[in-house]
Amino acid sequence: MTVYSIVATGADLDRGYFPAPEVKGTYISRESAEIVLDRLIEAERKDLGNRYDQEERDEASWEMYRDGEAAACFSRLDILASEVQD
Repeated sequence: MTVYSIVATGADLDRGYFPAPEVKGTYISRESAEIVLDRLIEAERKDLGNRYDQEERDEASWEMYRDGEAAACFSRLDILASEVQD
């Protein structure tokens, strides 16, 4: 069985913020994960402010970062597929 987890990563060098990756939820269907990903993206956009000026998106990931400093100042959400075995 395949499950789909949404994982958040990010960093902010200026503020000394380097959190560990965080699972935001795991879903049985890809469609459910995509719906939740859309909600999480909207919430992140509101929280990030104008320091993050570049955005990239595809069906399984989203990233917002500061131009020219993507490794030092970014927020990212990914849908990762995993096989669950019994």
